[in-house]
Amino acid sequence: MVACVASYSWAVSLAPGDFVLANNGTGQIWKLAHSDLAQTLISDGPLLTWVHHLTVDRQGRILVSDKSNAIVAVDPVTGNESVFASASDLGGEPYGLAVGPDGAIYVSLRTPGRILRLDPVTAAATTVTSGGLLSSPEGLTLGPDGQLYVAETLAPATGSIVRVDPGAGTQTLVSASSQFLYPFAIAVANGKAWTAQTGELSRRQGCFLVTQLSDGTTELSTISPWCRSEGIVISSDGTLLYSDCQPVSMDCYREITGIAGTPVQISFVGGPVGVVPDGVVATRRTSWGSLKTIYR
Repeated sequence: MVACVASYSWAVSLAPGDFVLANNGTGQIWKLAHSDLAQTLISDGPLLTWVHHLTVDRQGRILVSDKSNAIVAVDPVTGNESVFASASDLGGEPYGLAVGPDGAIYVSLRTPGRILRLDPVTAAATTVTSGGLLSSPEGLTLGPDGQLYVAETLAPATGSIVRVDPGAGTQTLVSASSQFLYPFAIAVANGKAWTAQTGELSRRQGCFLVTQLSDGTTELSTISPWCRSEGIVISSDGTLLYSDCQPVSMDCYREITGIAGTPVQISFVGGPVGVVPDGVVATRRTSWGSLKTIYR
């Protein structure tokens, strides 16, 4: 195991492929460098109480779905946090977050299950789809095919994967394997979907699963043995980052975040994870003190 040294800064530059992580034990947002997972603190402001998911949008903002403050926007330059959309704006508590190529923000809401599209400037919401196969959706990601993939927590039994056309709102069942145990996070690449499972609520034996999108075949993934999954994301170059927790009895003993297939791991930091998309570097200060967004 390779331990990475953390640095503290409120002028963080995010590059495509860098990871961001929310630590629910502290309310902090961290940058994890793509190359070695070196940690840099971005924010530990007051608005984040319990994070469900997070993503980075085309403007370089870190968008966080939070139990108390709905969707919070975090500026990586200053660490400032602000409410982008409240629960009353959305009509419920948000969970999954994904960003489309046009900058539109997609949000999953539970009870009743639905997917919203938000304007990236005004946060005005329109409904993409609701009901049907979506009873209690959580994790949300945009696949390479331009389709939304949803980790449905409950339906039809203890979870499934649902594909949603972001334009037409059409829902398609990808898999309803009996191996699903309340999947709450999802990542898609190379014709496969990886899901992080909440597991049996009394024992939290959720682990990670991998599903073939072509036929729905689902099996246990070997990316981590601990079965206290906290998050998963895949960068555009195929790097899979997972967050898990080494258990002792029923307790989380040591949080582990690492890159699948390598010995590079960091301890004592774990939680929901996201990745900086291609095409944007987060806003940062210029020599005259203003802010700009730098595109690549």
